[in-house]
Amino acid sequence: MHARNRIELDEFLLGKFSRVEPIGGGEFSTVFKVAYAKQHRSSIGADFGNSVQGTPQGNPPPGKAFAIKKVRRPFAGARDREIKLREVRILSSLRFAPHIIQLVDSWEVDGHLYMQTEFCDEGSLDVFLAKNGRDGRLDDFRIWKILEDVSLVSFA
Repeated sequence: MHARNRIELDEFLLGKFSRVEPIGGGEFSTVFKVAYAKQHRSSIGADFGNSVQGTPQGNPPPGKAFAIKKVRRPFAGARDREIKLREVRILSSLRFAPHIIQLVDSWEVDGHLYMQTEFCDEGSLDVFLAKNGRDGRLDDFRIWKILEDVSLVSFA
């Protein structure tokens, strides 16, 4: 991996979770796969009010995986912060939609936004289709199921 493409581990996540593995990133954010927290959520960082609604009751089983998206650049002011928090509010409002990845928690550390979501073993839909579409034909049931899931997404 070239030094330019290298994803640095996040010290905050290393302190909060028992396992932290970078799994992707782009110009605006980095995504990590993590094992659930060694200890209950600390009070470090600012909570955006969705912690209670999305955090599982009790402690998940050891090793339960989650994805955490960290915005690369700190907030550049109040307007930039508000724009970035829009994604948190949208995911939070869709928390009961069965075909949308579930937001578990969100917080801010040193001006960086973090969003903890469910972890999808198969990756994103485009990755799944690229892998399964090239390596073999998707069966009709799988195609219909994907189309059904996509069509049931409602942004009401």
